[in-house]
Amino acid sequence: MIIENEQLDLFAPGKTQEEAKKELFDQFEHSYKLFNELKDEQLGSHLLKAKKYYNLIIKEAIEK
Repeated sequence: MIIENEQLDLFAPGKTQEEAKKELFDQFEHSYKLFNELKDEQLGSHLLKAKKYYNLIIKEAIEK
């Protein structure tokens, strides 16, 4: 099972749909944090668009 989102540059494999969903959520969180640690100048145009989209759809991130 694979869940993919080209717009957000995510690719999440798993043996089951639940495993793939968990992997997708983990990758989403990792990508969001990474994009916001990097300056816009460090990203190519595709990844810069992804960063802007993440920041558009995420209102606030709270560390647990």
